[in-house]
Amino acid sequence: MKKYSLVNVLKKSIQEVWKTDKKIFILFFIYSLIASLLAVLGIYLPRLIIEKIQNINNNFGEILIVIGIFTFSIGILSFLDKFIFDHVYVRFMALRVNLLTNIFDKINRLDYHYTEDPNFLNENNDALEVIGGSSFEDMLQRLFTFGTKFLLIIFYIFMLIKLSPFVILGIVASIVIGIISSLVIKRYQFKLKKDLTRAHRKIRYFEDTTQDFSYGKDIRIYNYEDKIKNAYDYEIISYINIFKRIRNKEYRLGLIELVFLLISDSLLYYFLITKVINGLSISMYSFYLLMALALSTILKKTIEDLVYIIEKGQQMNDYYYFMEKDFNEKSDGIKELDTETLEIEFKNVSFKYPNTEKWIIKDLNLKINAKEKLAIVGVNGAGKTTLVKLLLRLYNPTEGQILVNGIDIRSFDKEFYQSLFSVVFQDINILAFSVRENITLGHSNDEERIWKCLEDVGLKEKIANLENGL
Repeated sequence: MKKYSLVNVLKKSIQEVWKTDKKIFILFFIYSLIASLLAVLGIYLPRLIIEKIQNINNNFGEILIVIGIFTFSIGILSFLDKFIFDHVYVRFMALRVNLLTNIFDKINRLDYHYTEDPNFLNENNDALEVIGGSSFEDMLQRLFTFGTKFLLIIFYIFMLIKLSPFVILGIVASIVIGIISSLVIKRYQFKLKKDLTRAHRKIRYFEDTTQDFSYGKDIRIYNYEDKIKNAYDYEIISYINIFKRIRNKEYRLGLIELVFLLISDSLLYYFLITKVINGLSISMYSFYLLMALALSTILKKTIEDLVYIIEKGQQMNDYYYFMEKDFNEKSDGIKELDTETLEIEFKNVSFKYPNTEKWIIKDLNLKINAKEKLAIVGVNGAGKTTLVKLLLRLYNPTEGQILVNGIDIRSFDKEFYQSLFSVVFQDINILAFSVRENITLGHSNDEERIWKCLEDVGLKEKIANLENGL
């Protein structure tokens, strides 16, 4: 699998935003200023109130006016902060749905043989996992708040350095250990990602099987309940064991983080208490304490977001790899045939399914003359359906060639070639469309032909009596 660097993945993601919704970038700058100002006011308000209370010349009414102004300003800014944040999240959600549509469109157009390829199914599952949930918009939302975090971190460091550089160093050291710990965990999770994906796909298979009533008769008649339950339990236990390995590593690294956090907090309180002994006012004590706690909190949040972005960025690699990989055979070729009757010939055709060693068909030679009718009969698994799939170019022969009117079928334009056939497979799926659309599949709207088709299969009268008809 092709690996994109985190920078390239983020660049691609930001380009998706720019291409789809440029207004988000304007909202980013507005939000960064509003959220930063809101956080600073929240720290200055306690200091101001304490100073007003300590000043005996200030009356109670003046204090209430100051509190009222600050509270009103914080309320307005909080409303704007929440409104813009939620508004942008909805825009990111719309962008994710657009990417999800791209995946579905690609799936609908890819060559059929990939739908039965376990490697492809894993790749498809990986792409859907990262886009199908809320991870993509969560990643962008965290990027969206980075402007605010950057401005506040610069401001807090500038103010706290007046207290002592060692306070900042203690906080940063604690955060760095947290970064290293989180990155180790994320790398370990990513290392086990394939195992998790494989286990999750197997569990989902058993979930679908046990909830699909079409399996009910077979399960009961052949007493498969215990076999399915045991296999299901085994896959769940395997899945849990992988998570246990991850959690055990988290607990060990968490102890190291705790030690450095205690050292960081001890440094902060030591310097604050020392300053108070040397004359630091209570208002400034609370101001520096809140500032240090805010810096520690925002650094931790920034690191958490950064680790999350790295993790989801690695997963977004699966999406971009899937979307950029070509899953279609080149179909440029012959787009016309002189006659409506076809002569079909299999010449030394052998076939085995991808990633398997068992030959389904071996050295088959078969000729069906023009206008000839032929019935192929055989036991289950003899290769009858596979023969049709090969003829329709859903699969290509592993060896040999198939000719139509003496021309190798791979020489035809694929879409044109498949339009030459009308096929009814043993598994019939009725789409949630109108009767008309299920018959024509969007290829024709000839009313007379549609009713003739219904008459031929004995459904004309029934459909004609439906309230909405076709």
